Amino acid sequence: MRRHPLKITVFGTGAMGSFFSARLTHLQHKINPSFTVQMFGQWQEQIDAVSRTGLQLTEKDGTSSIIRLAATNQLKKIENTDIALICVKSYQTPKITPQLVQILSKTGLAISLQNGLGNKAPLVRQLGKKRVVQGLTTQGATLLRPGYLQHAGGGDTICEDNPTNSALLDELLQHLNSSGIPSFSTLDFKRPFWQKLIVNAAINPVTALLHLKNGELLNSPVLLNLLKLIVSECIVVARTQDLHFEESELLEKTISVCKTTAQNNSSMLQDVLNRRPTEIDAINGAIVRHAKQSGIATPINTKLTELLVNTDELPLSIELLESTLLNLQTGN
Repeated sequence: MRRHPLKITVFGTGAMGSFFSARLTHLQHKINPSFTVQMFGQWQEQIDAVSRTGLQLTEKDGTSSIIRLAATNQLKKIENTDIALICVKSYQTPKITPQLVQILSKTGLAISLQNGLGNKAPLVRQLGKKRVVQGLTTQGATLLRPGYLQHAGGGDTICEDNPTNSALLDELLQHLNSSGIPSFSTLDFKRPFWQKLIVNAAINPVTALLHLKNGELLNSPVLLNLLKLIVSECIVVARTQDLHFEESELLEKTISVCKTTAQNNSSMLQDVLNRRPTEIDAINGAIVRHAKQSGIATPINTKLTELLVNTDELPLSIELLESTLLNLQTGN
């Protein structure tokens, strides 16, 4: 039986890491001191800002609050962590896995809320299957500058069920729910995971290539048609995973996410604007790789992946992106 307060460490100092840290810290300070929260990462400007003056979190309704976060880049300060909530970019997973080995308690749990495919495998190799939980979140947030975060859209946070550590996982989910982040676990995790993957595969690259907010994708019939083409191609690949989605169902979900997070810059657009590597390889690139294993052609996802390799030429015009992708459909 644990004799100390639950120790939660959020890996990642970007938009999502800051958002989860802020909501949990606010709950801890104002309502429930039975756990501690620490944000860990390497972005020194963000760590300095939130440690010095706190994080200004602006909600969708325009209300703001200042939350003083505990943030560090020193591993020794997060030793014996009970739960590591992983919010780093997918390409950073290999770097943080040795750190998780060092700081997780013997019964600790690593929970990945990262985008894309392929994040769980390296965690399992280092920590073992019983200590890793795959999760997802459809929350939307934009880090305006160090210390200033805009919450751009609500949504569920879902984790796969973990019978070995169910009590620990349930404790975290209870705290997330109490902090205003709707959260639950499920045995049927594969379907919502792929649903989010496909929605991301449609929204993220298009917003990143055109430098548009999520809601702006709904302002043009041309863009709606492009979203439909991407979703349709991804659905075929999902069938290789024994998942069957209706095109209308996923297109409606994609449109709903655009509406809910209308003012959000997608994570991929934020990366492009800040000249950071994107997660295109873990999202559309991963769909392409799955398709190749089954002999399925994915020309649109392949082209989207190629276009985001060199971000210096962005933004593209809507007309250029449309002609490029439609030509793939006609074989030109």
